[in-house]
Amino acid sequence: MFYGLRFLSLRYWLRHRGAFVLAALGVALGIAVFVAIQIANASVLGAFAASLDATTGKANLQIRGGPNGLPDALVARLKTGGDARILAVAPFSARTLFSPTLQTSILVAGVDLFSEIDFRAFDLESEARGEETKPPLDFLLDGRAIALSSSLAKRGALKVGSRLQLLQGPTRQTFIVAAILDDAASGRAFGGDFALLDIAAAQEAFGEVGQINQIDILADEAAIPALIPILQKLAPPDAIVSRPAQRSEQVAAILGAFQLNLTALSSIATFVGAFLIYNALASAVVRRRAEAGILRAVGASKGQIMGLFLIEAGFIGLFGSLCGVLLGLILAKWTLGAVATTVSQLYLAVKAREIFVPLWLWWAAPLAGTLLSVVAAIPAASEAASTSPRATLSVSSLHLALERNAARLAVAGIALLLLAGVLCLPSVSAKSPLLGFGAAGATLGAFALATPWVLIRGARAIRPLAQRIGGIEGALAADNLRRALNRSSLVVAALLVSLSLVIGMNVMVRSFRDTVASWVSGSISADLFIATSSGFDGQRGPGIPREVIDFATKNPAVATFDTLRQAQLEIEGKNVILLANELPSIESGQRQLRFISQTPSALTDFQNGDAILLSERLANLLDKGVSDTLTIPTPSGPKTLPVGGVFYDYNPNAVFYLDRKKYQKWWRDDQIDGLALYLKGDAKAARAEAIKRQIDRRFGARYALRLLPNAEIRREVFDTFDQTFAVTYALQLIALVVAAFGVFDTLVAMILERTTEFASLRAMGASAAQIRKLAFWEFGMLAFFAWILGSLAGLLLASEMIFVINRQFFGWTIFPTFQPQVLLQAALLAFGAITLAGWFPARQAARRDLAGALQRE
Repeated sequence: MFYGLRFLSLRYWLRHRGAFVLAALGVALGIAVFVAIQIANASVLGAFAASLDATTGKANLQIRGGPNGLPDALVARLKTGGDARILAVAPFSARTLFSPTLQTSILVAGVDLFSEIDFRAFDLESEARGEETKPPLDFLLDGRAIALSSSLAKRGALKVGSRLQLLQGPTRQTFIVAAILDDAASGRAFGGDFALLDIAAAQEAFGEVGQINQIDILADEAAIPALIPILQKLAPPDAIVSRPAQRSEQVAAILGAFQLNLTALSSIATFVGAFLIYNALASAVVRRRAEAGILRAVGASKGQIMGLFLIEAGFIGLFGSLCGVLLGLILAKWTLGAVATTVSQLYLAVKAREIFVPLWLWWAAPLAGTLLSVVAAIPAASEAASTSPRATLSVSSLHLALERNAARLAVAGIALLLLAGVLCLPSVSAKSPLLGFGAAGATLGAFALATPWVLIRGARAIRPLAQRIGGIEGALAADNLRRALNRSSLVVAALLVSLSLVIGMNVMVRSFRDTVASWVSGSISADLFIATSSGFDGQRGPGIPREVIDFATKNPAVATFDTLRQAQLEIEGKNVILLANELPSIESGQRQLRFISQTPSALTDFQNGDAILLSERLANLLDKGVSDTLTIPTPSGPKTLPVGGVFYDYNPNAVFYLDRKKYQKWWRDDQIDGLALYLKGDAKAARAEAIKRQIDRRFGARYALRLLPNAEIRREVFDTFDQTFAVTYALQLIALVVAAFGVFDTLVAMILERTTEFASLRAMGASAAQIRKLAFWEFGMLAFFAWILGSLAGLLLASEMIFVINRQFFGWTIFPTFQPQVLLQAALLAFGAITLAGWFPARQAARRDLAGALQRE
């Protein structure tokens, strides 16, 4: 075996370095995408954990308040309660606020420095870059003093004494940088965008005087199970008592489905890369069939021949995988930003700047690439080992074997397609998110297996037309599809997998975009939206000032208006956004709320406060319908209301509507976060702009408000939509690039395999132009069949994504729309890719030396 590897394998791959590099590059790209996605997933979770660590410290128990927070008095009660099981208590408040100074959001934490000694060590006396820091006493006494993490100060070029503006609700607040925090924990919290206030200053800044968000507790570990129910009774009814670790587990569960989605998509490129390995080894078998036959003739066993080729494949896979890991580390930085942005928009606010590479990835990625390469090479290696020495002298035997088995492979493909259908059944797919991806994988596998049979039948059917249009070159090209079936099938299968991914994703995304556009037209139909600086991010804070509300709603151009107040709750372990609404626009017909299901009196019951309305996403998340009730945690105790209706909604958050009067009663809160103004008459866009200018001119100097005309908020919705799918677009592109490499390598192998044939044609009088024409006719037919099969597979894949995978992961209903331009774009991609990949092989075929090519004969 060592002799064979040294004198046969090594020499062969040194002579064919291009084929080695191309195959290794395909594996490297596939592994790189997979590694980059895994690093991004781990880094996002690590960033959240770092923020939790920085804001939790040594606490092993927490009391987290609802929208109304926790009263200050509860901290004092716990400290003086005399319970020996409670070792330390500290109040804590935190908000994510936007800073106009730095043009970014910052996690601002309010702490009691004296209580924090038992939990965290915030060093306010450090000297950063030679600058003096205010003493802790000054920090406590100055209500405008703020401490910044060293990384944030560096990025913003801030130093002690600098001014920092923050927006909280409608107010702009200016703070003085009093300290630079050098500890590592603050540098990791919220991607390093972390700031610290004294708890009293934070309460004032957040508009929560007398309230705090959270109480950290250090308790006797053994006593925690007994303490939790006691603390739950002491806390307000809507408060949650839990271990900090439970919050990490909850976030991991929330992000699990999204990260699985990215992992599955990234694996497509690796799957396509496996075609390159198969092709490289199949090419090697073609070139070395005579060599393998001689080895068999002099006594080499089947196992030795097969082992030789599999070791070569394993080495290519290992080399490509190691390169892929290094390339994945480079790609991870961009991928991390895209994934973190999507997570923040769909799930929870997170900033991730540090790359975290899981230990398992260092060995799992090379191992996976190597094993995948070995598995992909088994068919070619088996063919080389099992072919008799005499048959190795004829390349045609390689293709005849596949032709004999084409019908069996097609039957296997039909079986896989039926399996995909079973996995898509609602009763089956609901059991695990993996089953949706199993159906997609089975669909791709089915079309790949059916490719040889389709080419055989398709080539026969297309030959007369090809001969009429392309002459003898067209007829020969159709015949060659069958004669070189092994190669032809490989090109078509590699290209159809990538095309089906592109078509499936584009149909799904465009259908989703059209669905969202229809929803926006009905649900976001107000002419002008007014909100506080925080917008609608789920964080409840000071609302729009009353004078702004009066000025806007009493404008004679305003026909009617809706109001909104938001609050973030936790129901059945899920993060939920409560929207306390007044919606007269629905009665007037200016706004449409499309229901999936509803009771006959759904809107009336909602307006009377006797029922709630659930978004589709929340209904799926909690498995609730119109026949069910929902228990809502409120400061007045748990309240149960029936579900009056479930409506279509494409808000990234899981939301439900509650009548504002009921909300005011239970939460004792009459603030308003948003106004939606509906104007009278025509030229509404111009009148909305005029009202916007009036409000900005009158209140802009005092309040930080968001004034969004209808066109602008629609633009924001679709900007968010496009950012959400940025990662999937990149994964499609990479899968297509990997497929293009595979097509190029396969076409080169096809030309080399038929060197004698082309030389014979030249010897009989065929010109170089005719050889090129023959090659391009053949390449065009390959692109045509890849496009036909890829389109069919892509449309099935789109259906699986829309009706199965999307509902499993996001809980939205997407209304499919057929877009012929997607298939046209796929055709251009197929013919463009195969033309670019085939230009060099066709040129080489036309320029072959006749004497050298015929010498073997």
